[in-house]
Amino acid sequence: MRAGTGYHHLPLRVLVAGGGVAALETCLALRALAGDRVHVTLLAPNRYLVHRPVGVCDPLAIHGRVRVPLARLAHEAGADLRHDRVTSIEPAARRVHTAAGYELPYDVLVVAIGARPGPPPAGAEVLHEDNTAGCRVLMHRLYEGHVPSLAFIEPPAPTDVLDLYELAVHAAVTLRQRHVDADLTFATAQPAPLAVLGPRASGVLRATLAGHGLRIVESAYVRSIGGGEVQLAPPARRILAEHVVAAPRLVGPRPDHLPCDRDGFLRVDPTGRVPGVPGVFAAGNCTAFPVKHPSLAAQQAHAVAASIAADTGQPLPEDPFKPVLRCMLPTRLRWYVEAPLTGGQGDATRISTSPLWSPQLRFDAPFLAPFLEHEERHDALELSEPAPSAA
Repeated sequence: MRAGTGYHHLPLRVLVAGGGVAALETCLALRALAGDRVHVTLLAPNRYLVHRPVGVCDPLAIHGRVRVPLARLAHEAGADLRHDRVTSIEPAARRVHTAAGYELPYDVLVVAIGARPGPPPAGAEVLHEDNTAGCRVLMHRLYEGHVPSLAFIEPPAPTDVLDLYELAVHAAVTLRQRHVDADLTFATAQPAPLAVLGPRASGVLRATLAGHGLRIVESAYVRSIGGGEVQLAPPARRILAEHVVAAPRLVGPRPDHLPCDRDGFLRVDPTGRVPGVPGVFAAGNCTAFPVKHPSLAAQQAHAVAASIAADTGQPLPEDPFKPVLRCMLPTRLRWYVEAPLTGGQGDATRISTSPLWSPQLRFDAPFLAPFLEHEERHDALELSEPAPSAA
């Protein structure tokens, strides 16, 4: 055992808390990188990993979503699976308490419990996988010509916003096909649509939205909604909108006894370690990394697994976390985007109409994606309504 790791036996007991991409990628990566030097337990409240394949264009689709049993994924990763959730953590004793009343010891804890949607602006319908019913009714009324004006609102980061862009393009295309007139506006708190992708990709998206008949309002923060309009600032502006659909602004889980930022997201270093708390790592949407997406959650998970493997004597790669956002812009257009998030002034974003990763998936995950591809090839995936999941 390496000196200074704080662990005195092998295999390390690794407890991974969460049931989304970050948690599952961590489990699969640990098997590949650490093998039998770790014993992994996956603690997840959900029984399925839910995702929407590329072929499903409608962001409000219910029956087009796919769910994969976590038991199958845990078996592939060689991990024990417990359907439960963390309620509190005792870092000094290295144990967690669960909702079912258990105390679980660990040598290493990986927190990958995702984020939750915060409250939407008063007067807006929130677009979230747990709240599609209201949006579906609103879209039906829009397509029938009963909604004269609709605004799509992207709040300040952190947020889960790609489905909002999907829905805006989907609505505009459907209205044109049905010869229905309605005023559509897209208002974003960012200086440009998906500004994080860089000026070239953002400019392409801006032109796409405008080309589909959406009015774009940038650097716009909602002050109030009501009376058929949305009041924005700064400066004071207003847009006409009888109805409003907003993406959720995300809120962190704020676990007890772990350092968080003011929004409840966990602070981590580039290896995924939670500073000042030995034996605790975090990955995915629960961390303070400002951009939230499954591809980034998978990259954080890989960095965590590499760091844990290093604590068992394996070499640690240089710069284990080099964030590259791999996402799809409106699925109808099938644009695959790779955007390095370096914080520099250059624009190294790559845009392709040919798949840059698995053609079935909207995100890239080095260990999880091949498993999902294999499952789909063998027709083992189950089509159903969405079940709870977390990044």
